[in-house]
Amino acid sequence: MSNFAKPQPSERSEERCRQILDAATECFQRHGFHNASMAVISKTAGMSVGHIYHYFENKEAIIRAMVEIQARELVNRMDEIRRHPDVLVALVERVDDGMARNTLPSSAALKIEVLAEAARNPDILNTLWASDRVAMAKLKETLIAAFPPLAAEPAHLDGRANLITALFDGLAIRALVNPEFDREGLLAALRLTIQTLLRESPVGRSGAT
Repeated sequence: MSNFAKPQPSERSEERCRQILDAATECFQRHGFHNASMAVISKTAGMSVGHIYHYFENKEAIIRAMVEIQARELVNRMDEIRRHPDVLVALVERVDDGMARNTLPSSAALKIEVLAEAARNPDILNTLWASDRVAMAKLKETLIAAFPPLAAEPAHLDGRANLITALFDGLAIRALVNPEFDREGLLAALRLTIQTLLRESPVGRSGAT
């Protein structure tokens, strides 16, 4: 009998799904969503088309899985940041990581490809909305941990969470239209913005007694 335990079905399924998603990501980046057929994805993944359909019913299902994974990864990052003794310091320290992820040319192209498909496909759009609600809720928890006064100001909390999200989402566009941008300058500006948003009292409340 072999000393090596066989992977459990769930583990193997997860491995296969990851293999398919990695291949699909590469194909979407290289060919675009509509030009990346299931045949192209299967060839890149090194498995049959029928095998892919065993895990994903179509390309839309693959995109939904990608979006959901990204949301889970963001939730995990926020949980990790909130475990830091100084949440604001942890947020600022992770700004460079967020900028790097969002300005990587391949990642930027994929994000824009998914957004373009969401504009045409209500199912993908609904997936984006659902994932965004989860991610925003976790981000707001983290912002409150960094700057507790925001807990009493829901409108300002929502505004700052949306602004921070918009800043990082917009990096994908900047990376494509201006790949030679000053990264150090942008990084410094992002850090300053986060620090200001989480140190300043809501407008009209500063200096109130």
